[in-house]
Amino acid sequence: MERYASANAVAERLREAVEAGEPSSLRPRVLAGEPFDARDVLAARAAGDALAARIWEETCYYLALTITNIQHLFNPELVVLSGGLINAGPLLLETVQRHFEQVSWKIAPDAPRIALATLGTDAGTIGAAALAYEAYGTK
Repeated sequence: MERYASANAVAERLREAVEAGEPSSLRPRVLAGEPFDARDVLAARAAGDALAARIWEETCYYLALTITNIQHLFNPELVVLSGGLINAGPLLLETVQRHFEQVSWKIAPDAPRIALATLGTDAGTIGAAALAYEAYGTK
């Protein structure tokens, strides 16, 4: 997942595509070796950059596929997205939900609710600390 559907992956995949010759408004920055991140890719997408739009759609599709697999393995009521991509807010949620509805099975109406972490990009760190505290903090 980290390779295809994370904030770092969004920027890296765009960089790889530009270096392979695909056009993008971010091309000058990529070729100059200037830093850019997923926020820049989203801004390029909003400005009409076709490559940035494709990378975004692919990323959300991969997230939707992962949620579908989680649904079939564990049948959760809720899947919470966290990490840098949640800074895209409703755009992330709406795009992932759209792809999820396209790829999920229609056999049973057991689709989980998909939400963004309310702890922001620190959700994973806080969760890991809570697990460590629960396992070792009370002993």
